[in-house]
Amino acid sequence: MENTHPPRVEAHLARSLDPDNIKEGDDAFFECRVNANPSPRAIVWLHEGKEIVEGSGSGSRLFLHGDNLVFQGLMRGAEGNYQCRVTNDLGTALSVPTRISVQYAPECIEKNNNTVSVSPDEEANLKCDVDASPKDMKFRWAVNTTKGLIDVDPVRYTQDGPLSYLSYKPYSYQIIHQNMEDEMSDNKESLGEEEDKMPPPVESFGVVFCWAQNRIGWQREPCTFIVKPAGKINGFSYQKKGFKGPHARV
Repeated sequence: MENTHPPRVEAHLARSLDPDNIKEGDDAFFECRVNANPSPRAIVWLHEGKEIVEGSGSGSRLFLHGDNLVFQGLMRGAEGNYQCRVTNDLGTALSVPTRISVQYAPECIEKNNNTVSVSPDEEANLKCDVDASPKDMKFRWAVNTTKGLIDVDPVRYTQDGPLSYLSYKPYSYQIIHQNMEDEMSDNKESLGEEEDKMPPPVESFGVVFCWAQNRIGWQREPCTFIVKPAGKINGFSYQKKGFKGPHARV
């Protein structure tokens, strides 16, 4: 007499895949291993308890191929628990959940630019908050200047897991009217040694960037902070704080 029984089922990630090293963009597939008599009349895959429809969900290209669930170009939304549910004429069985984790390079939590207004002698407290998998990472901060990107010394910022903090203090310069640049040149002798003592505006009001890196790589787009002087802005030349030249706003 033929031995009939309800389905017995297991879901497994393909043997060729390392479950601890699956990256965004990789291909992957699950196998649904079934022992059933009579043969199954329905095999359904579930992601976090919800039935999967071929070609939809998570941003990944997803296909049902026989008993297998196939991903092309995994996206992080595909992360989670998967099960296969099998039905034959004698009953239905649901596999124990099998989890897939998708690793990806860091990205900013805040997608828009952050704008901070400070006076020249104040510090702007900047927070770089990123999402990444794995979470173990390092940070880089840089300031965009007329001389190009200038890296911030690592001793000046701190890190707390996926967060990095920078206390950024622009030089004590104020933004003044563009005409001031020409007038300062015309009156160079009247400035005497004062102008020679003015440090170059390497760090000033402008744009500060933050990047993070984990084992997958550096983030593609930096977190961006626009540091603006508090109050009205006229032009983009600089003057040492306290110097009351023509058109200066102090």
